[in-house]
Amino acid sequence: MNLKLSKKFISFIIRVLVSFAFFALSFNRAGEWYFNKNPLLKIENLAESLISLALGFVVFSFSPYIAKGVSNWFENLFFKVLRRVVSDFLKVQSDRIKDAKIKKETSRKLAMDEDIKKREGSPVILDTSSIIDGRILEVIKLGFLDSLIIISESVIQELRHIADSKDPVRRQRGRRGLDILSEIKKIKGKNFKAVNADSNEEVDKGLVKLAKKYKGRLATSDFNLNKAAKISGVKVMNINDLVNCLKTVVLPGEKLTVKLIQPGKEAHQGVGYLDDGTMVVVENGSVFVGGEVVEVTVKRVIQTSAGKMLFCA
Repeated sequence: MNLKLSKKFISFIIRVLVSFAFFALSFNRAGEWYFNKNPLLKIENLAESLISLALGFVVFSFSPYIAKGVSNWFENLFFKVLRRVVSDFLKVQSDRIKDAKIKKETSRKLAMDEDIKKREGSPVILDTSSIIDGRILEVIKLGFLDSLIIISESVIQELRHIADSKDPVRRQRGRRGLDILSEIKKIKGKNFKAVNADSNEEVDKGLVKLAKKYKGRLATSDFNLNKAAKISGVKVMNINDLVNCLKTVVLPGEKLTVKLIQPGKEAHQGVGYLDDGTMVVVENGSVFVGGEVVEVTVKRVIQTSAGKMLFCA
């Protein structure tokens, strides 16, 4: 209670002192400005006294409200400035964090790209045809392809599109391709990587650019992509060429055993296949078609883009 009274008393004293200060100031200024030379009702200091008393009364009566208004104004100004400073500070920090994240992500991608380039020689980029073909899977299973395998997202999307085709044969090929890709990913583990591709770019062009970026080889059995990649200076790993290289080497004069299963294009020819898929054309072999295995002698060996052809007698 004493504390409250002392506060009220102090407030009262301050109001009186402020009012007296305004009284003295207005009394002095009123006289200087006008009433020293022109006294009201010709009574000296009458006007000054009345003006000073009125101003002092106003200040004494309204000083709490004036003080509160001034206090609120300063308080609002302070918090407004404080909010602006804090907001600007947080914005600067937020921008710094964003820049740091972008730099970190860029560095991570560059490091990943370098890591890809260093892993076990040049990587191999697979196209859709090499996956659907399926023979690349057997090469990987046998351990003849230890390089990093890279697959573009555009190729995955193309396989999915084929797998959703209304054509049953095409649909089956697409699903088989997805199964083969899943098996390759399982076998290669960390040496398998799927990378993003430009959705607005043609798939073949994107694969050539990808091979250039990672200084890798492009695995394909597609004739047009093979040619385009070679023209662009990209190394191509044609699965057909690989398979042909692995086929049995046969020289003219050697003897073979083969089962003839169909007539040839020319009269009296019989056609059969070796275990590795090499076509054997036997002159005068039509009489043995559908019969037992026969022994023949190699006369000529012809190498085509589709593989070897042996002409025998």
